[in-house]
Amino acid sequence: MLFENVIRADTARSIRLSELRRNCCDSNSSQTYLDLLKETVDDLPGCTLLQQPLFEWNGFTSACWKFELHRATHQVCDYLLQESNDAYGDGAHGIVGKKLKRAAKLIKPLFGDLSWAHVPDVRSLRELQPEFLFAKILYIQSLFCQNAYNETNQVNFTKVGYNCMELSNKIWSSGADFDLERQFLTNYYYNVAKTTDDYQQKVSYAVAARDLTGDKNIADDCAVWIAENDQAHFQEIVPITPPLQSDLPSVLSRLLSIV
Repeated sequence: MLFENVIRADTARSIRLSELRRNCCDSNSSQTYLDLLKETVDDLPGCTLLQQPLFEWNGFTSACWKFELHRATHQVCDYLLQESNDAYGDGAHGIVGKKLKRAAKLIKPLFGDLSWAHVPDVRSLRELQPEFLFAKILYIQSLFCQNAYNETNQVNFTKVGYNCMELSNKIWSSGADFDLERQFLTNYYYNVAKTTDDYQQKVSYAVAARDLTGDKNIADDCAVWIAENDQAHFQEIVPITPPLQSDLPSVLSRLLSIV
């Protein structure tokens, strides 16, 4: 895509825009391209075009500048998610939190900017579906909870993370991450078992966590607690159901006003 062949005015900026688009390789370079693209689009009214652009995204093409703005926004977001995952693996929780907040801020405005897509093929893009956007921001919030839990060890983050991940998977099941959903639920059950003084809760949640994973530490702790229960507490092990969010509307409202 050569913007200098499309826009008559400010050739230097158009060449810079073409170079940036071609060389996007991380969130910073992609953000620089997005910022200059927004500036260029703002200056388009009254500007003479040498020819119509033809933007490409996931196998679809369009001459609409909004199409390219959405593509570039998702590109920055996806790089941020990739980089946050790398930082999470390195234990850099502060960096992870900042990148996930940036990603959420990028996605949020797209909810109110979908009416321009009228061509059926373009309209069918998953990134232009409100359900996909909502599932994506819930996914980002679940990652934020995962990072916050590993940084603070507060059990509530595992519960909220599970609620967000479960809802995200249900809203957009074709891209569901059931492994992460199961991991959140396992962590929630295991941490309730570790922190509660109620022995029926302890053994019941421990068994529920053990049955969701092959983690040896969880299995060993579960065996110890069951043995202690059999010797001293004599509590019945009861089935545990996944936690439900009792105030879902307010949670969704907070998600849409994230950071």
